[in-house]
Amino acid sequence: MNRLCAALAATCVMSGPAWADGSTKDVPTARQLACYLGVYGQGSYVRDETRIATVMDMAMGDAVTGGGPQVGCDVIVSERWLVGLVADYTWQATRFQQTMGGLVMSAPVSNEWSVRGRVGAFTTSARNTLLYVHGGVAGEVDANARIGAALTMPFSGGIGGVVGAGIETKLGGGQGNSGWYAFGEYGHEMFGDRTGTVVGVPTRVTNVEDRVRVGINFRY
Repeated sequence: MNRLCAALAATCVMSGPAWADGSTKDVPTARQLACYLGVYGQGSYVRDETRIATVMDMAMGDAVTGGGPQVGCDVIVSERWLVGLVADYTWQATRFQQTMGGLVMSAPVSNEWSVRGRVGAFTTSARNTLLYVHGGVAGEVDANARIGAALTMPFSGGIGGVVGAGIETKLGGGQGNSGWYAFGEYGHEMFGDRTGTVVGVPTRVTNVEDRVRVGINFRY
């Protein structure tokens, strides 16, 4: 009887959840919540298309830099997968200043935010590397945006969407969830058509942005 019990116990251990590498270590047996705080730097290429009435189209693009904080939480739903929610704020300096159609258009500072959901998959049993896709809502406010020398742009903010993908890697390895994680991320933002008037003339602006972020999170 003792031999039978020992054999059954060994069978249960050997048939537990395993990874492709044959490991059964650090496999969550229930849903786990993991939250984090982080900071990042960002490089972006911003494209603005402006139509004043129906006679003047202006398109411009410029590369800008910025950065900011982010906070988020993930739920580890299985051995490989997680879902999460993250919010961030970005401050970008010298968004653009160009001359188009004889007018100088400028937006020295841009403030942006986003709230995104993400779905990711761990690549190993140690959960040191995560690949993920994300998407959600984004917004922007341009401080001191102007057309010409005196006209303040009437639509210096907007709400749109963002989609992208990223990779997150734990620094120093280890089996626990807590610790420092580096991440790189791509996002594509579009703020749609924003309408207003410039000295009584109907005006529309469409803004599209491609951004790349590199940063670090502390997961606790």
